[in-house]
Amino acid sequence: MSAARWLNVAQAGEEFAAGRGHLGLHLYLGVPVSLRAMRVNADDQLEPNPEHKGGTPADAQKWLQKQWAKVRAGFAYRDIPVYGLRLAVPFRDGTPAWHVLLWVGKAEAQAGVRALIRYHWLREEYKPEHEHERARLQIDRLHPEVVSAVVDTCLCDSSMHSAWAQTWGIRRAVPFGGLHELAAWGNAPCA
Repeated sequence: MSAARWLNVAQAGEEFAAGRGHLGLHLYLGVPVSLRAMRVNADDQLEPNPEHKGGTPADAQKWLQKQWAKVRAGFAYRDIPVYGLRLAVPFRDGTPAWHVLLWVGKAEAQAGVRALIRYHWLREEYKPEHEHERARLQIDRLHPEVVSAVVDTCLCDSSMHSAWAQTWGIRRAVPFGGLHELAAWGNAPCA
C-alpha cells in the first residue's frame, strides 16, 4: 500500500479516536545496544559498537516483534482496547526502530499503558550507564499534526527504505487492533 494510503488510514484512525475521546500516544521503540552494529559518537558519526553481539536487522526486528507481542498480551490481559499503526524505519546503521501510532480505548488506562510498555521495553538488556532511555523508548501524547509527520517520515517512498525492508523481510507498516479493517475495507476500528 502506498504512503498516501497509509496516511489516510492513520488520519481516519485519529478521527475515529477523537470522536470517541480515545487517548492517542506516539511511541518510539528501539532495540537494545547489543543489537546495534554501529553507534553514534560525540561527533555524530557512526562507529562500530563494541557491545554488539552479532546479528542482523532481521534479528533486531524479531526482538521488536517479541517485545510487542508481550505488550499486546498485557493489554489483552488487562482488557485495555488498543488500535493503531506500527511503522518500521531504519536507523542510520540499518537497525530497525518502530514508530507506533497507538490509540487507547480507555483514557483512564493511560498510566497503565505507559507502565506496561516501559516495563517490557526496558526489562531486557537495558543498561542506563550505556544507553540513554530515549534512544530505546519514547512515549508522547499523539497530536493530530504529528500523525501525518510520522507517516510521511516513516513511509517516504525512497527506494533505499524499500530496498532495506525487502532485504531484511521487514513490513514497513502494520495496522493492529481493528485499524487493519479500516485499512482493508474502510470500516471503523473495533474499539
